[in-house]
Amino acid sequence: MYLFPVLSAGRLYTVCFLVVFGFFAFVSLQHVLGWPEVDGVNGVEKPVEENLWSWDRWSNSQFQDQFSAEYKRNLVARPAFIRTHNQIFYSIYGESKTYVVIGKNDQLFAYNYFPAFRGFDLQTEETWKAKVDGLKRLQDSLESHGVPLLIAIAPNKVRLMPENLPDELKKVPGETTNLSRFLSLAEEAELRVFDFNAYFASRNEVDKLTRNTGTHWSAYGATLAMDTLLRLLNTSDAPWTSLRFERGFFADSLVDGDTELADHLNIWFSPPTLRATVPKIQYDTLNAVKPDVLFVADSYFWTINSLKLNHNTLSRNHSLWYYNSTNFDSRHGEIAVDSLDRWTEILRRDAVVILATESNLVDFPFGLVEDLKLNVQSE
Repeated sequence: MYLFPVLSAGRLYTVCFLVVFGFFAFVSLQHVLGWPEVDGVNGVEKPVEENLWSWDRWSNSQFQDQFSAEYKRNLVARPAFIRTHNQIFYSIYGESKTYVVIGKNDQLFAYNYFPAFRGFDLQTEETWKAKVDGLKRLQDSLESHGVPLLIAIAPNKVRLMPENLPDELKKVPGETTNLSRFLSLAEEAELRVFDFNAYFASRNEVDKLTRNTGTHWSAYGATLAMDTLLRLLNTSDAPWTSLRFERGFFADSLVDGDTELADHLNIWFSPPTLRATVPKIQYDTLNAVKPDVLFVADSYFWTINSLKLNHNTLSRNHSLWYYNSTNFDSRHGEIAVDSLDRWTEILRRDAVVILATESNLVDFPFGLVEDLKLNVQSE
């Protein structure tokens, strides 16, 4: 017995016609009226170069291919088609059509963190010795001016909970990785490094320190990290602003990045963000110094900024050098770091933090040593 009655030829024709007609009606309404409104897709797209016509490009089909690509990218209905396509694969096969990895126990992962965990992007020991030597020269130079330097390794969610990776991905770290190589050489050189991977793992509360639908640290994780950094950085006798926090459970207390992986699935119905620990923070500023700290950091800084941890604990003159490329602060605004005198900016600080996660260690420390003329080649 059939669950649905067999359609007659006439009814089947009608259904097919309505589907095709509805498809073209949807595209036409979106293109002409912009209705129904659909959120754009998330992620980074490579910019399309200007499609210049020439006989050579026409004859070898380059012009036509690029024209077709531009048309598809600018199609108003494109986000709806992408979300529908991705939703079908997610709902039926449990597959992701983006860089997001669908793990176990409702956990999502960013695939670009997996190669670093396995050591697929391993750099040579000579490369890391050169990096550590340059950072040690920077540390010694800053210490001679009374400016402490701390290198902080932000947590890799893949490393913290590999048991939740899908079965097709190996769940053990590589024997040698950029992280292990860097930590070993840094210890030999007496470089001040703090690894949040080891620290977070030691607390046995990994599920509270990250969000199931995000890749960066949670509000609780970022608060714990900021409190730790302030304690490690203060080498003076004067007390710095400190923070105290209590933990509580709030389903609707989200910060930047908590849903980034769910959003980047680019589907209609994203997996839910599970309840997580969100701190209630109190700041102790009585007779305390708000230090002027420079962060040279990757995207892990944005959760700290979203919670205003930096604004409530640091001097209003503190700065972020995002990937050592773009400066963000109240003094200069958003400008290129290359437009600043790096040494002048660094030496006026109370402390400097270089913050990077494991997946970015290949590019770490983002050209800072070379820009400060501390690499061997410039000596």
